[in-house]
Amino acid sequence: MGGALGACHGLDVPLVFGNLDRGRPATLIGEAPSLEAEALSTHMRAAWTSFAAHGDPGWPAYDTDQRLVQLFDTRATVTA
Repeated sequence: MGGALGACHGLDVPLVFGNLDRGRPATLIGEAPSLEAEALSTHMRAAWTSFAAHGDPGWPAYDTDQRLVQLFDTRATVTA
């Protein structure tokens, strides 16, 4: 969709569950998922799995002084 919807609600669903080419939420990604979308999905699934299994998604716990968050993008980063 060329980014027409921006970071819309529900866009994470197909990425988290790895269904980039199926279901209504996957239509937000587009007909043929890009390599970047596939890589992002892999990264997000790994983070969710790690958090569920070990309590650690792979980035620092939120701290009100530093206010760091995980930003999922074509290159995931931890940023303020």
